[in-house]
Amino acid sequence: MSYSLPKYYFQDIHPDVMEEIMHGMQEALPEPSWEEIDNWLNTHNIAATIPGWYERADQFISDCRITAQS
Repeated sequence: MSYSLPKYYFQDIHPDVMEEIMHGMQEALPEPSWEEIDNWLNTHNIAATIPGWYERADQFISDCRITAQS
């Protein structure tokens, strides 16, 4: 997964430092496993439509990131 951050926040940061920051962010918040996604979907109201499923999957990933930061 890639992260998109507004450039104006980081315009004065050296590219090597920015790369290290991005790498650290990706390591700190790894992608959830398929088992974690399956468990989350099974414990929440399962979406009846494909767009609903994607919304729920996005919510799961967001919940995992919040939990990882705590």
